[in-house]
Amino acid sequence: MASSDWGESRDEPKLYPHNGGGGGEESSESPAPSSSQTGGSEPELGDQAVQVDCVVCGDRASGKHYGQFTCEGCKSFFKRSIRRNLSYTCRSNRDCQIDQHHRNQCQYCRLRKCFKVGMKREGKRPLVSQGDHRTSRRGVGLWGVSSLSN
Repeated sequence: MASSDWGESRDEPKLYPHNGGGGGEESSESPAPSSSQTGGSEPELGDQAVQVDCVVCGDRASGKHYGQFTCEGCKSFFKRSIRRNLSYTCRSNRDCQIDQHHRNQCQYCRLRKCFKVGMKREGKRPLVSQGDHRTSRRGVGLWGVSSLSN
């Protein structure tokens, strides 16, 4: 995989000021938390939250997943493909258009674009969930009962 130049504009997400649900779309989502609450992973312009486009298909990104800002659809597709070690075949010339409206038409080209834009197989997971996801590092299970024998 070729390394990308961070100065290229094609690798940078498009940022739009969030206008509080304008554009005729209603959303059940809660307001976006500030960068102090999210650890600085969400880009902001001053005090305004911004809308970021998915670097794979151009739909509205839900956050940073596998190293890039992606929508829920591309995040889930990438996750399934990696975890199940799936391989796909392109029925065309391996240059299919991947955008919001055509992203489900060619899985081969979609996965290739995921890697091309810099999505990484190693997703960040919280420290607690790296081992057994049912217990914390102190050996206390989900319900507060110690999983260590005395």
